Amino acid sequence: MALLSEDEKKRIAQSIQNAESRTAGELVVVTTHQSDDYAARRALISAALVVAIASEVFWQFPELSPWLVFLGQVPLGFALYALFGTGVLLRLVVPGRLLLERVDARARRALVETGVLRTRERSGILIFLSEKERSVEILADEGIHARVDDGEWQRDVDDLVRAVRANRAADGVLALIDRLGGILAEKFPAEGTPNELPDQVREI
Repeated sequence: MALLSEDEKKRIAQSIQNAESRTAGELVVVTTHQSDDYAARRALISAALVVAIASEVFWQFPELSPWLVFLGQVPLGFALYALFGTGVLLRLVVPGRLLLERVDARARRALVETGVLRTRERSGILIFLSEKERSVEILADEGIHARVDDGEWQRDVDDLVRAVRANRAADGVLALIDRLGGILAEKFPAEGTPNELPDQVREI
């Protein structure tokens, strides 16, 4: 199931349009299913478990052919690797610090890819949601940083993360757009500035 339904995406796009009508700032919402495949970590954990299971099998059933046990390790390893790619187990086997690092790296790439850093007044804000990691980033261009304190976003990040984890991502995004729209209207009032970036939610 996607993080946002089609109807929710339309509501978010309309909310962005309404917010941007009062400001020269730009809001961009980006979602991704996951920020990385964490292949190395999943392979390492799977291999360790396969070896441990094979050792236990040899211990319990010494009469078994080593070749038979070896052949059984291959599909087991692939199955474990795939299993550790699912949401709950992924977050269990991958350290939280690594999850946050990969989400941050993907969000910073999205910041460039979506054009948030190319607005006329450098007043773009990216709201980035990574589904499997249940993580959120709010990144802003230099014009925002010059007028808004960096600590301003932490409460918003925390609120949106709680909404995502409670399966209320759309409600969290809509509330955040409303709040950020107010900040942008105050710091970057509308002065006939054209809409520079699409309002639609982007999936990467």
